[in-house]
Amino acid sequence: MFQHMPDTLDRLKSALADRYTIECELGSGGMATVYLAEDLKHHRKVAVKVLRPELAAALGPERFLREIEIAANLTHPHILPLYDSGQADSFLYYVMPYVEGESLRERLNSERQLPLDDSLRIAREVADALSYAHSHDVVHRDIKPENILLESGHAVVADFGIARAITVAGGEKLTETGIAVGTPSYMSPEQASGEHQLGGRSDIYALGGVLYEMLAGEPPYTGATPQAILARKSVEAVPSLRTVRETVPDVIEEAVLKALAKVPADRFSSAAQFVEALQVPSGEFTPAKTRPGALRLAGKPRGRLVLLAATVAVVVGGALLIRTPATHTLDADLPRLVVLPARNLGGPEAAYFADGLGEGLSARLTALSQLEVIGRMSAERYRDTDLTPEQIGAELNADYILGLRVRGGALASSGEVRVSAELVRSSTAAQLWAGSYTAAQMDGLLDLMSDVATNVAGELGLSLGDQEQQLLSARPTDNQEAYDYYLRGSAVLRRSFDPADLREAADLFSRAVALDGSFTLAWVGLGRAHTEIYRFRGDRRAERLEMARAALDSAMALDADLAELRLALGIYHYHGFLDYDRALEELAVAQRSAPNNHEVHGWAGAVYRRQGEFELAISSFERALELDPGSHIVAAELGVTLTGTGRFSEARSSSQLAISLYPQFTEAYRDLAVGHMLEGNLAEAAAILRRAVDRNTILEVVRYWYLVLLLDGDLQDAVAALQLTEQVADTGSYYLTRAFARRARGDAEGARVLFESAAASLIQRARVTQDDYFTDSNLGIAYAGAGHRELALQAGRRAVEILPLERDRWAGPDMLVALGNIHLLLGDVEGAVGQYQRVVTLPSLGAFYRAWLRHQPFYEPFRADPRFQRLLEE
Repeated sequence: MFQHMPDTLDRLKSALADRYTIECELGSGGMATVYLAEDLKHHRKVAVKVLRPELAAALGPERFLREIEIAANLTHPHILPLYDSGQADSFLYYVMPYVEGESLRERLNSERQLPLDDSLRIAREVADALSYAHSHDVVHRDIKPENILLESGHAVVADFGIARAITVAGGEKLTETGIAVGTPSYMSPEQASGEHQLGGRSDIYALGGVLYEMLAGEPPYTGATPQAILARKSVEAVPSLRTVRETVPDVIEEAVLKALAKVPADRFSSAAQFVEALQVPSGEFTPAKTRPGALRLAGKPRGRLVLLAATVAVVVGGALLIRTPATHTLDADLPRLVVLPARNLGGPEAAYFADGLGEGLSARLTALSQLEVIGRMSAERYRDTDLTPEQIGAELNADYILGLRVRGGALASSGEVRVSAELVRSSTAAQLWAGSYTAAQMDGLLDLMSDVATNVAGELGLSLGDQEQQLLSARPTDNQEAYDYYLRGSAVLRRSFDPADLREAADLFSRAVALDGSFTLAWVGLGRAHTEIYRFRGDRRAERLEMARAALDSAMALDADLAELRLALGIYHYHGFLDYDRALEELAVAQRSAPNNHEVHGWAGAVYRRQGEFELAISSFERALELDPGSHIVAAELGVTLTGTGRFSEARSSSQLAISLYPQFTEAYRDLAVGHMLEGNLAEAAAILRRAVDRNTILEVVRYWYLVLLLDGDLQDAVAALQLTEQVADTGSYYLTRAFARRARGDAEGARVLFESAAASLIQRARVTQDDYFTDSNLGIAYAGAGHRELALQAGRRAVEILPLERDRWAGPDMLVALGNIHLLLGDVEGAVGQYQRVVTLPSLGAFYRAWLRHQPFYEPFRADPRFQRLLEE
């Protein structure tokens, strides 16, 4: 597989051949294009940043290189060093280390909101770097999440001194290029007004904006265009942090607001002062008081969106393991219990233990056949809530509420841990049972979990069999340190699906089993972490699946009936091998051990959907939603399944529920808009997508802007929004979106160049995600848009071969649509119709695809073709 490289890249390779071997493009921003290269002299990987030609021409190389020498003299642990700079064949470049970790932007994309302690640590480390640089009279001028790299968990600031060098060297000519130094969402008001003599307080403002985003999930000011952002910034007060996230202590909100003061004199006089203000006094940390309907998103759900193919999201949930469709109603004979997240009355360092205690009790109780335990996402809505038991019970249809309070240090510390538990009847708020426990040793803590679970079962009058009694009294391990690593690993695994987090979780679970080889749950956690690393394309090698299997085999040898193990095995067979029958076999065993586990129902629903058993999938998602009524993800999965099977009206209710549960959930807006579009309501679809843009940063919804501009023809606004994201995105999907926007505007050459960039990005991804149908289908589209016919068809056909219709009845059709789109982009209507014909005749899904071809604006130029008309009429 080869890509036709542009002449520019060939010239760059030749110009730097004596010093660097350029391997591939890593990304492109507003001021430079970044390439991965090999430093021939020192035999190390480096990032070579080449200024855009028009910018290089405006600067003049001598002054830029002279100014950039200042940055080369900065030496600090939180500043990415400058290795080299120079001019070669009209290229102006500088060289920095290649950091394999993610950027803060990438972490925010996956998690949206970061934990308080992580946010404060990153902000302090960046402020430390700023304090050092400012003492050397260097102002960064472009502090933003993209320029903050996370290396081994610590913040490293990139491009120090570059913005200053560009500004000083460019002078008046910089304005003529149309390139602005700085990023609208983070630049200070004085920088936005064009002031050249910026002081350190301008960087403090930018860092305040970054910290605000880490805590709130979006910058303090957003808008569809740079002008809109700057206009809001100049007149509007900074929105309250605690309105969005009540977990933020008052002292932190005050510090952020001071950093974001519009007048420089009102901000901190130095970065060191900002650091001092970011200290949370002991005992003042208060966990979130989450409002009902305002969910925390622990990890960004991954959906499948093949550009120009069916926008139906990939699974995160599952199903009821009965081979007959059913409409579920709650079993009135079974009591329903919700285990609220434990109140952490200790410091932030103990949060993982408090959450682990609640999770562990919920898991034990879920395994009881005579009890329905409400799922974690629903319970999370009521973390440290002020609502009464009557209100919680009414909202969740819960009969009983188990509340927990935890006071003391982390489990690994030598301090004493105190836990209190209370079981109340929700309808009357009457206390049925309460217990208080104090433990300084592991034995006491493990006995505590058994005692609480046993007392709850007894108070509810549950008749337990021998196996259930053993489960409630089981001790997962006798090794305190191993249990501590297990709880920490579980906390990281819940945090996000980012590959770096998943690797950290795997490392923590590995430490646990190294200390206690008979710790079954730790082996399960290790297997689950390895599977998720594979699933989310952190490592698609067969060796990764072998590591997952080895861990799960170790767990199997210890306790073959454990529900968590069988659930993990089901996910392993599903995502590792697309072996749906084997996955369902494992999930059936998990259901026998834990019949009312919402996760088991959700995952099985996902498998049924891949098999084409759509009624079973819908029934299963409905059951999962009954058990976890506050899960925006399950609601969205139900909605997208209903949409895919042509039940658009029913789907709208589920998508609207997902949005009401989590108003920032972009995928739910997309699904809701697609439903309207498929019924021909294009204006309504565009309006819904614009609501998504208003709720989120432009970057998060960039892939939907192309659909917006097609739906309502607002090319200027949409393309301006895409331009705004130039400095913060470098993925294949991003380049494809911009390419299609250019194509819609009639800019064929601009579109071709962006299609080439998309192909370059996707080739790089394909090297890591081998045999990945999603990457290959998008690569085929990129090649087609760039005019590389054979390469396009090879990639598109390869995606169909990896995931044929016969193997997958849910995602497989999308591969055929993508191949049809490739033919269409190459001007082959006959070939495109041949692929579309296979999906419009599918049972259950045919209505969706026929509506897609009839109403998706991309196909408008081709609908007059008689072959296309016959396809739609059939």
